[in-house]
Order: sequence, then C-alpha cells, then structure tokens
Amino acid sequence: RFHTTLIFRRFGSVLPFATLIAFPCALLGYVLKHLSDTGWFANTIGSGQTVGTSQYLALLHEPIAYSGFSALVGFFLVFRTQQAYGRFQKGATAVHEMRGEWFDAASSLVAFCKFSETDISLILRFQHKLIRLFSMLHAVALADLEGEKQIDSV
Repeated sequence: RFHTTLIFRRFGSVLPFATLIAFPCALLGYVLKHLSDTGWFANTIGSGQTVGTSQYLALLHEPIAYSGFSALVGFFLVFRTQQAYGRFQKGATAVHEMRGEWFDAASSLVAFCKFSETDISLILRFQHKLIRLFSMLHAVALADLEGEKQIDSV
C-alpha cells in the first residue's frame, strides 16, 4: 500500500515527470502507426513516385530498425537503472553510517557516566533521557530524509 502511494506522489516521484515526457511520444507513435496502417503515407511521401514510396514503406517494416532501437533503449535503461541503484546504495550506506556514529556518541556518553560520583538515580535518569533524545534525533533525521512536509507522528 505504501509503495503505491509513493509512486503516485507529486513530489518525490519520477512518475509525473516521466509521464510528461512519455505521453506525447506515445501519442505521436500511435498517430504515425494509424496513418501508416490507413495508407496515408503512400499518398503523401515520394511526390507521386510509387517506387520511392514503396521503398520507404518497406523500410518501416524492416525488423533491423526496431531491433537497433530496442537495443539502444535497453542500453539506456540498464545504464540509468545502474546509476540510480548506485545512488541509492550510497544514500543507504550514509544513513547506516549516520546511525552508527550516533550510536557511538550515545554509548560513549553512557560509558562516561560510569565514572561519575553523582547519585545513581540521577545518572540513570540522565542516561535514559540521553538515549531517548538520540532516538528522537535519529527519527527526525529519517523523517526529514523521507521528505514529508509535516512530522505529526514523531
């Protein structure tokens, strides 16, 4: 359920921008295919020369043009997917490093309390508050990375 709403969001999703690019191209392809099927190109291309027109229409039905185009689109698709996955991996690694650094800082502060000469109840209260604050810091950082405008649940 969450992933479906993530894809169709206006902000933070590539689907609206991709639709803006792909829809006119798909419409143009549909119109050209319809005109080709109805024979409109046979009457307009070649200025009345049937030899040139038939050669042109034969070129449209050659599979080599479509296979070359498909190979090019496939290459671009794989390349862009690989780039996006690499960026995702860098981001996920940075988030895990951030969590690890905050854990190290919190555990160091808790360890420093071991040598304190203050009352044990104050030390425990401080440690509990410290851990809750670090947890809240991490939750707010993750909510900020999520991109939501309001943070009501935190």
